[in-house]
Amino acid sequence: MLSGNKRVGLCSGLQLGICVFVTIAVGCVGNPFSTFRGQTPERSFEDLESDGLTLVGELTIPTGMTNTMVRGVGLVTGLRQTGGNPQPSGYREQLLNEMAAYDVSDPNGVLASKGTALVTVHGYMYPGIQRGDRFDIYINIPKRSDTTSLRKGKLLVTPLKTTAVMNNSIREGHVDAKGGGWVLVDAVFENSDNEKQLIQGRVLGGGICRKSRSLGLRVKQGSASIAASTIISNAVNLRFSYFVGSQRKGVADPKTPGIIELSVPTKYRHNVQRYMRVVRAIPLRVSPTDRLLLLNELELELLEPTSTAQAALKLEALGEESIDVLRRGVESDEIEVRFYSAEALAYLDDEHVAPVLAQIGAQERAFRWHALAALAAIRHVSSYEALTQLLNHPSAETRYGAFRAMKARNPRDPLVRGQVLDGKFILHELPDGGEPMVHFANSRASEIVLFGSQQRLHTPNFLFVGPRIMIKRLDDEKVRVIRFTPGEEDEELVTSNRLGDVARTIVELDGGYEEVYQAFRSAKLTGKLNSRLEVDRQARAGRKFDRDTSESDGRFRAANPVPGLYSASPAPDDDEKDDDFIDSTFSPEPDRGFFGRIKALVSREDSID
Repeated sequence: MLSGNKRVGLCSGLQLGICVFVTIAVGCVGNPFSTFRGQTPERSFEDLESDGLTLVGELTIPTGMTNTMVRGVGLVTGLRQTGGNPQPSGYREQLLNEMAAYDVSDPNGVLASKGTALVTVHGYMYPGIQRGDRFDIYINIPKRSDTTSLRKGKLLVTPLKTTAVMNNSIREGHVDAKGGGWVLVDAVFENSDNEKQLIQGRVLGGGICRKSRSLGLRVKQGSASIAASTIISNAVNLRFSYFVGSQRKGVADPKTPGIIELSVPTKYRHNVQRYMRVVRAIPLRVSPTDRLLLLNELELELLEPTSTAQAALKLEALGEESIDVLRRGVESDEIEVRFYSAEALAYLDDEHVAPVLAQIGAQERAFRWHALAALAAIRHVSSYEALTQLLNHPSAETRYGAFRAMKARNPRDPLVRGQVLDGKFILHELPDGGEPMVHFANSRASEIVLFGSQQRLHTPNFLFVGPRIMIKRLDDEKVRVIRFTPGEEDEELVTSNRLGDVARTIVELDGGYEEVYQAFRSAKLTGKLNSRLEVDRQARAGRKFDRDTSESDGRFRAANPVPGLYSASPAPDDDEKDDDFIDSTFSPEPDRGFFGRIKALVSREDSID
């Protein structure tokens, strides 16, 4: 038992439920929860050690928890006479230098082609990203460019450098990523011909990380020492470790007296923010007797809705010894207590909570994304079964969220692996069940998910798909897909009117992601498609849930931020969001260098097809 003032301080702190969650915004990450005694950050390591229970977060500040921007200048090719010769600028000089390095003949002629366009490229590498992971990249036309559209364009492989603001100017660093792929202009899903939206867009999952980003802990000033780093690392490694062969290795590696590098366990791979919170909630030194007292105190907090989120996080930080307490929380009548208890148990590898998380995720929108991310962390078949059932849920975002969780859990699963069509996008056809639905992604990967493989077009007499493709009825089960090319004979293919077959045929006739969307959207608008048509049904932060309370409106926000698995890719003007989930099954063409294929492309780009 704790004695004297130590016990009083511990108990009073726990009863007050002092717990402030991490806030990640503009490079600042707060303490996962304040100390149990209310001491200030300026106190030394020795003072804290002598004062009772000390948390890792009291002595450290997280590092590597913000998005890192990467930038570059690239060339989009394959345009249909909508490109332009870029004006003299630093961008043009940078691109010309890059072309010279690859010995491209007549680089100025290449830039002058109406089939090419100089573009600026940028993206955001999220916290904990690993070498080979993917992220969205954004494409823009520089000012004073006479390029009118990037439709049908493909960005050649572009080096992307890290950037930082120093002395009120942007400084470039090393090439930490590369990017390339088919450009999806913003006008596509806005269903418009807005001039601005035609000259800006993105390559979904087009960025590839070349250098893993590490996470870490920086020991606070005044506490940094070899002894402090060692004790902090030991405490973290006691909670988190893994095996390399037969050798057990901890996740924390003290690099210097003030810096501790952290590796991320697989189960937290898509929820790095939670992992850092748990790490900083780990006690440095707690005797077995004190742990029993702490568990008793935390159980009281866990069963109280107003403090359950904080208590569940603290219990997760203690590890397996908290499982029995958290299981009692799962039996509570309060949905908050059940959810936060089940969520913590999921990250403690308790497969029994999968049905609970699935039920709460289906029922309560505020907890949905956290429940799905937690299900993705469970390796047991119970998680797979729960997610499979959610694929048939009436909610579009729940269905797509479950699909993405299944991909994160096992991207090689035949159910969600999909088929890559000519390197342009991935087509997924799921078994029939629930309301037929078609989902197009607008972040992380170009992918179409058909919820129901037997969905069909209702044999349209004719359906225009952009300016050069048309679909015509052949009979009740077949259609003709025709491609018009000026100056050439029309190409025609016959296929079934199943949506999957129609999509494949459009691609075979040189169509892509945009043309398939246009076809399905036109069919929906003309009553030839009965299925639901959805675009990028993603998580939205800040959702509230109703709590049975006497407070004013009785509505409260979920305590945790949206997991990286579902948080949106950062928009060009929004640096505060992060992107974590990257499709690992969609590989680009082999990298032949920035201009490895430029000579072969120029002749085609100058032609009208």
